[in-house]
Order: sequence, then C-alpha cells, then structure tokens
Amino acid sequence: MPADGSPAPGDASAPATIRDVLRKPDVARTLGSSVVARLPYGAMVLLTVLRVTDAGHSYGDAGLASAAYAISMALGSPVISRIIDRRGQTGMLLLTAVTGALATTALAVVPSGSPLAVFVLLAAVNGAAQPPLSGVMRALWDAMLTDERERHVGYAVQAGATEIVFTGGPLVIVGGIAGGFGPTAGLLASAALTALGTAVFAMSEPSRRWRPHADRVPDFIGPLRSRGVHTLMIVSAGAGGSFGAIEIGVTAFSREHHETALIGVLLAVWSVGSLVGSVLFARVRPARDPAKRLVLLLGAMAVGDGLLGLAPNAWALGAWLFVVGATIAPTFATTNATMGPVAPAGMMTEAFAFTIGAIMVGSTISAPIAGLLVDHVSAEAALSFGGAVPGVAALLVWLYRGTLAAAILPAAPPASLAGPRPLT
Repeated sequence: MPADGSPAPGDASAPATIRDVLRKPDVARTLGSSVVARLPYGAMVLLTVLRVTDAGHSYGDAGLASAAYAISMALGSPVISRIIDRRGQTGMLLLTAVTGALATTALAVVPSGSPLAVFVLLAAVNGAAQPPLSGVMRALWDAMLTDERERHVGYAVQAGATEIVFTGGPLVIVGGIAGGFGPTAGLLASAALTALGTAVFAMSEPSRRWRPHADRVPDFIGPLRSRGVHTLMIVSAGAGGSFGAIEIGVTAFSREHHETALIGVLLAVWSVGSLVGSVLFARVRPARDPAKRLVLLLGAMAVGDGLLGLAPNAWALGAWLFVVGATIAPTFATTNATMGPVAPAGMMTEAFAFTIGAIMVGSTISAPIAGLLVDHVSAEAALSFGGAVPGVAALLVWLYRGTLAAAILPAAPPASLAGPRPLT
C-alpha cells in the first residue's frame, strides 16, 4: 500500500468505487445514453393518462390504456430480448429505436376524437415496440466489467440510474414539457429521446462488440426453465407490488390531507432515497449468499413500507419514504448480480426482461387492490398494504433459496487476508 494510505494498484482487498467504474472505457457513455433513452419509461404511464383524458375520456378509460401499455411491454420485451440474445444487440436496438419512436408518435398525433379502443390499441403497440434497454444494459455489465467487485458497483450504479429515470422522467417530460405544452408535446419529446438515446447506445463500442453466447441452447421456454430465474421474478414482483400500492396510497393520502401539490414531491423523495441507497450499497462488498441478502432487503422493505400507514401528516410520510426508499436500489442491484449465475447460458437479456416484466405485473396487480383499500378502508391501509407484498416475497425467497445456490460465492479466506467480512 502506498505511503499516503491509498490502496495499491491491483489490491484485491480494496473495494471498487463508483468513480473507478465510471472511468472504465465506454461505461459512462453507454450508461448515459441508456438513461436518456429510458427517461420516457418513467413518464409514459402518466403521459398516457394525460393524453387519453385530454382527448375527453375518463380516468377509468385512461387506466385501461395505461394498463395496456404496461402489460404489452411486459409481454413484448422478452420476445425482443430473445432475438437480441440470438442475433446480437446493434441491429435489433436500431430497429426498436425506430419502432418505439413511431409508436409513441402515433399515440401523440392520433385525433382526439378517436374512440377509446384506438387509444388502448396504440398504447399497447407503444409498450410492445419499445427497446428493452434495461435488460440490455444489465447484460452489458458483465462484458464491460470483468472484476467481481466492479460488477457489484456497476449493478448498484445501474439501480441508481433507474431512479434517475423514474424521477427525471416525470419531472422533465411530464412536469416540464407536458405541463407547459400539453401531453402531445410530452409524447413527441419522449419519441425523440427514445430514438436518439437508443441509437447512441446501439452504436457504442460495448454494444457493437457484444455477441451471442456460444453455448446458448435453443429452448422455447428459454430462461424460465431456470428455477433461479423464477425466484428472482418473485423478488421483482414483490418490489413492484409495493410500488403500485405506495403510488396509489401516497396520492390518496396527500389528497385527504389537502396536500395534493406534494404528491410529485413525495414520490420524488422516495426515489431520491433509493438513489442514496444505491450509492451506499456500492460501498458494500458483494454478498457471499445472495438469497440471504435478498431476504433481508425484502424484509426491511416490508417492515418499512408497512409503517408508512402510521405517518400523521405528509411531511412525516415524506421523511419515512426517503428512509424506506433506500432499500429499493440495493434489492435490484442484488437481483441483477444474482442473475448471471442462475440464468441459462446465452439468455441473460431475456432473463432480465422477465424480471422487469415481473415488476410491472406486480405493480399492475397491487394498484387496484390499493385503490379498493382507499375506497373502503383508508389511504393509510393502502400504504401499509405496500409492505405486505414484499413481505410475502421475502418468505417465498427464503423457501426457495436453494434455487439461487449457483450464486453463492466460495467461502472467504481468513480475515487477516481478506479484510472486512462482506455484509449479507
């Protein structure tokens, strides 16, 4: 170790840092373009609701259109991802950059007097036509980072970038563009961001260099043949279920307390908490037993979310949302890191697409349940329900922890050689 106390080059005991990872060749550019391209993801459900209601339809009708978007994305993304796993990234990403932008544009310019069925159909096409950049970016980390410590940090950075997407998308596209110029302008801006960001990503060196896995075996079921993938889908669905319930609960709670203007602020604070969690998690060593860490993280999410219903006012709710938000990014970073060992060879992108779809399905199912709780019990009950879903997921992951055995790291060497023990 140098005299100034900094880690020596190549010191295996020294943890990688976010700065180390972002300085790696092509990492910052590739990650940055993926964030630009995915900004519309964080805004599209709201934009769809605004576009449909702006055309004169009810909020219930808008809910059908936004559900069509989410479900079609959950179904379409694995199909596109399977093609990418078989043929490579660049060509398919450039194609979906065009189809995704065109589909969003069609939703933007369709005449406002069109029947609801047209809006629902276009929303569904819009969801199915988007590039699966979240899964593709996750699959690239293994190619860009060869060191296990750096991959751990990379997945934490990826989880933090997702929070930027779901915070920045609503603020910039919905609050700024759509708020000032209408939902059509917001959708057109989304189309441009999707096309530009995806094209830059597709032409990046890591994406162009990425090739299908030589040991990939054609399989109709694909990554769903792996029970470990099923378990990680449970993790994602549990977290996604909490998202849908909390979004509904926060909206209802704020309205009941006459703080409607704070709805966006509260949800943004929640995302900022997750972003802070990703930064802190990057400093933690990789888990030797990922199943154990996932159970602990889901359990913490369940307890924290369950206590949201006890908040006496919107300000207390915001403070606690920040705290419980810190569990989100670490949960997904651990899920992403665990996918490599459990997914079948050559099916990584498709496997990630299924976990992303599980998030959307979990959210889509829990949101109406939370809405019923708001209508028949209280907003506080809906908020507390947000803790029940990850709690069930934690129990299931513990029961099926053996399916993640392939991700367990070898026993660490003696502490005198290995440094601090990993946090699990």
